[in-house]
Amino acid sequence: MHDKTTPDFDVAVQSGLFDFDNTPEEQKPALATAIVSQSGLRLQEIPARYITPELCLLAVENNSLALAHVPDEFKTSGLCLTAVSRDYRALEYVPEILKTEKLCLVAVVQNAKALAHVPATIKTPAFYHFIPEYVRCLADCQKDGRALAHVSNLLKTPEICSASVLQNAMALQHVPDSLKTTELCSIAVSQNASTLQYVPHKLQTHALCLAACKKDGLALAHASLVQKTEALCLAAVNQEGMALEFVPPTFRTPHLCLVAVRNSGEALRFVPEGTKTFRHCLDAVLQEPSAFRYVPVKYRERVLRKTGSKHSR
Repeated sequence: MHDKTTPDFDVAVQSGLFDFDNTPEEQKPALATAIVSQSGLRLQEIPARYITPELCLLAVENNSLALAHVPDEFKTSGLCLTAVSRDYRALEYVPEILKTEKLCLVAVVQNAKALAHVPATIKTPAFYHFIPEYVRCLADCQKDGRALAHVSNLLKTPEICSASVLQNAMALQHVPDSLKTTELCSIAVSQNASTLQYVPHKLQTHALCLAACKKDGLALAHASLVQKTEALCLAAVNQEGMALEFVPPTFRTPHLCLVAVRNSGEALRFVPEGTKTFRHCLDAVLQEPSAFRYVPVKYRERVLRKTGSKHSR
C-alpha cells in the first residue's frame, strides 16, 4: 500500500497519466525508475540529468536493446555483456572499444547476423569456427559447392568460398567480388571455362582467358575487350568455330574466319560479307551442309557443283 504522499507511479506510467516535467523534483528519479521498469526502451524519454548507471542497468535488464539509449559514459563491459547475452542485436550499440572477441562470440553464437557488427580484426578464420551456422554451411559447401548460393554474405569467407569452388566451379558466381582472387578464379576456369563470365575484368589476365578459350572457345564471349587479342580470338575459333560471333570486327580476318568455318560451318553467318569468299563458303558447307543458307547468291552455283549436293535456298 502506497503512502499518501508518494504517487503510485507504476499505475500512472501504465495508464500514461503522468507529467514528468511537472512532477516534483524529488520524485522524478522514482518516476524515471517506474518508466524504465515498464519498458526499457523508454530510457530515451528520460532527461539526461536523471539517467544513472543503476537506471541504465534496469533498462537493459528490461530490454537489451535499450543499450542504444544508454549514454556512452555509462556503457561498461559488464553492462554490454548483460545486454548482448540476452539479445545478440544489442552488439550494434556496443562501442567499438568494448567489442572483445568474447563479447562478439556471445552474440554470433546466438545468431550469425551479429557478424555485421563484429570488427574485422576479430573475424579471424578461427573465430568463424565457433559459429555453429558457419560450421554447418562449410560442411554443406564441401559436399556440394552449389550450396554457397544459400549462404549469407556475412558467412562467406575465403575458406568457405574456396571449398565451394573446389567442389563445383560454378559456385564462383556466388562468391562476392571482394573475395575473388586470381588463384580462386583460375581454379574455377580450369574446371569449367564458362565460369570466366564470373571473373571480374580486373582479374582477367591473358593467360586465364587463353586457358578458358582453349578449353571452350565460347568462353570468348566473357573475355573483357582488353583481353580480346587476335591471338586469343584465333585460339577460341580454333576450339569452337561459333566463337566467331564474339570476335571483334577488327580481328575477323580472312584467315581467322576460315579457321572458324572449318571448325563449324554454321560460323559462316558471322563472316563479314566483305570478307566472305568462295573458299569460306565451300569449306563451311563441306563442314556443315546447313551453312549453305549463309552462302551469297554469287557463290551458290559454284558451291553446289563442288559439293555435289542439293541445298534448300
